[in-house]
Amino acid sequence: MFKAREPREPVILPVRIRMDSGWVDATIRNISTKGMKLHMPSPPPRGSFIEIRRGSAVVVGQVRWVDEGCCGLLAQGRVPVAQFKGAPAPGAVPRFGECGTEVERRTSARILTPEEVAERSRLKAMLMQKVIIAAAGIAGAGFIGSLMYGALEKPMAAISNRL
Repeated sequence: MFKAREPREPVILPVRIRMDSGWVDATIRNISTKGMKLHMPSPPPRGSFIEIRRGSAVVVGQVRWVDEGCCGLLAQGRVPVAQFKGAPAPGAVPRFGECGTEVERRTSARILTPEEVAERSRLKAMLMQKVIIAAAGIAGAGFIGSLMYGALEKPMAAISNRL
């Protein structure tokens, strides 16, 4: 009656996970081409979608079950098991740290300083200002054009009737 599930391979692989609250560290405890078991201090709620990254390997999936310090993920596509286990992707260039060990690309969450937040807000405001000015200019040109058409319509009609 039950459908046989795909065999899982036990592993211990550190990964970065993006949830609604931001990036967190976790460990894959077992993996298959359809999903994985993740171990982390505070798992996301059941039903939430998360993104798992390890090097250049990326998987997006839905949390199907949650237990104390663990959760199960059903992947949206096939999980690149070999890539997660460390097989380099074709054309991938690994990055190495001081000790010659390969470094994970996202070792910590990016935290913006108040100055960076202010600069981003200033740039967004400038962009919005330019869009509003351009829209006002286009609307003004259309209005002036319609006034000109209305003012010239009667004289042009009189001229065309005389010809």
